[in-house]
Amino acid sequence: GEWLDDPDAATLAGWRTEASAFILPRLVQRFAFNLLINKVKKLRIDTVGIIEKLKLQQTFIDMNNSLPSRWQRSPVVKLCDEIMYVIGFAGIGGTSAAVESVAAFLQVKSGETPAKYIDFGDYNTADKMKAAFAQDPDAYIRETCRLDPPVTSATGVLKEVTEVSLAGRDFTFDPGLLNQYVLSMANRDPSVFT
Repeated sequence: GEWLDDPDAATLAGWRTEASAFILPRLVQRFAFNLLINKVKKLRIDTVGIIEKLKLQQTFIDMNNSLPSRWQRSPVVKLCDEIMYVIGFAGIGGTSAAVESVAAFLQVKSGETPAKYIDFGDYNTADKMKAAFAQDPDAYIRETCRLDPPVTSATGVLKEVTEVSLAGRDFTFDPGLLNQYVLSMANRDPSVFT
């Protein structure tokens, strides 16, 4: 591995500090005069710059060459950008969010999920939380991430005409429509989690 200097570490920390800019809808980005999305673009460029500075381009060239031709990127820097985006957004940003949630729960505070959705039950003091963590750190971290997930929602694209009933009304959605689903609320389904 490579040890990063402070400026490069600060760049990669941007994957957490700029996280809110990644998820804002295009309309909001336009109202903000694209300032937020331009921060994200700069972060992506600077992250690829770290790869170049550390002379790791050959790793991405080899990866690209190992892909079936239909998945290869031209130029290869596109593959580097896509992989570093996933590492930055999910790996750095998601892991940091999980650590922040665990630290908050140990203090009997909610993380990003509003406090009204978090019920600490019998674990209503920091001492009880620390004892629960000490007893089974893996289970503690998993439960924290269930209640206050690092990724609260995801978006997919409908592949076919989809009919949905919502609040007693039927709706038909065409293929290609973006469909966002909320993970954080699904993790509270009382028929699954008691």
